[in-house]
Amino acid sequence: PAIAQSLLESQNDDGTIPPRKCVATTLFVDLQGFTTMSEKADPQDVVDILNAYFAEATAEIEARQGIITQFQGDAILAVFNAVGELPNHADAALETAVALQQLVHSKEFMGTTLRCRCGVNTGEMVAGSVGAPERLSFTVNGDAVNSAARLEAMNKELGTKILFGEVTREHLSDPSRAILAKEVLLRGRSEISAVYTIHIEGIDPPA
Repeated sequence: PAIAQSLLESQNDDGTIPPRKCVATTLFVDLQGFTTMSEKADPQDVVDILNAYFAEATAEIEARQGIITQFQGDAILAVFNAVGELPNHADAALETAVALQQLVHSKEFMGTTLRCRCGVNTGEMVAGSVGAPERLSFTVNGDAVNSAARLEAMNKELGTKILFGEVTREHLSDPSRAILAKEVLLRGRSEISAVYTIHIEGIDPPA
């Protein structure tokens, strides 16, 4: 709906949303071990499981005003504050990551147990229509977006479920919620940076 409203307000006849530079928070979510599971499952079963999961995950993301820019296989890329104004976008993205962890730990999808990893990152990016003239998608681009995917992958190395960067921590209404996970050199970066995780109520042991 937010993208549709932007199209209506853009006064463009070509059906595009002009590129807009913004500071927003990206959430990248990937299912754990899903590729291995898919190799042994019937393709229709895989689609049914994914659709059941995506339906629930989409509801959690949109409930906090996030916009899903794309589904990548079993991964989800969502952005908060790229369209419209969402002052608490870092909080919203992180709370969504927590909600998604609680979701996959509390139920099965078509009889299948799933687990996911989440990367959250805040920074400057460009949001708008990308693609060929006759086939456009709304998406976000920038190093801040790429870093969310790198943080998601780093969960595997650190044994965490959610990781987020220093800029996200600075944007939180309560930065003290952040738990330092490690100081690392992210792929593609030249300087070491701190990455953080967060306590997940109902999943992690009491702090």
